[in-house]
Amino acid sequence: MRTVTVTILDDQPEDIRKISDALLTQKWSDLFFELESCTNGSSLKEPYQSELYIIDIEMPGCSGFGIAETILEKCPSKKIIFCTSHDSYVFDSYDLSIFYFVRKEHLKDDLEKAIEKYRKVSSQRLYVLHGRERTDRLIDINQVMYLHTQGNNTLIVCADGEEYIDHHSLRMVSQSFQEIRFCAISSSCVVNFDYVSEIERGRIILADFSHILISAARLSRVKKQYNQFLMEKMI
Repeated sequence: MRTVTVTILDDQPEDIRKISDALLTQKWSDLFFELESCTNGSSLKEPYQSELYIIDIEMPGCSGFGIAETILEKCPSKKIIFCTSHDSYVFDSYDLSIFYFVRKEHLKDDLEKAIEKYRKVSSQRLYVLHGRERTDRLIDINQVMYLHTQGNNTLIVCADGEEYIDHHSLRMVSQSFQEIRFCAISSSCVVNFDYVSEIERGRIILADFSHILISAARLSRVKKQYNQFLMEKMI
């Protein structure tokens, strides 16, 4: 059984109790929830150590949007679940890459769906590509060949030929790709070494015979990380 740390932020103690009960009374065979809660945003400070944050949007003196933005700026891999009585906020939350949107009037059902999604993402190494109007796509991280800056967005290129646009910066997206096999070969590109055939003449040669230039300033570091990656695969 895996322990999942959860922080609940809501100015209403009764709502905190309901959320806690909804989490603890569900029969999750593989998850144990370790909960903490606070009733105002000023109590929530770094380091942000919980895996999940369940945040009310409307609170006196602070906004759930602002708190979520602060957490994601510091720790982009954290999962934010908004819990609110106002459905209209779902559209306002799009740019923040919110993991799930729970309606208080459907608390039990929505929260169960949120946790099911979390279980799937965390167990299968999936990347959540957030779409508009609550439409998300789950991308198998093992299939990602490389990430590349495209304007203010990030292009995700997969081995099956699929390409996706994430409307967030490469810096933010790459926080979900922190394993040794993923390497920033330049300020605009992160490559998955699983799909690299070799490094030659300052270039990454991919399994499909395409190539990507390595930044001269990063060449030595990239070679070192690639050699380490190969050594770990042999162990």
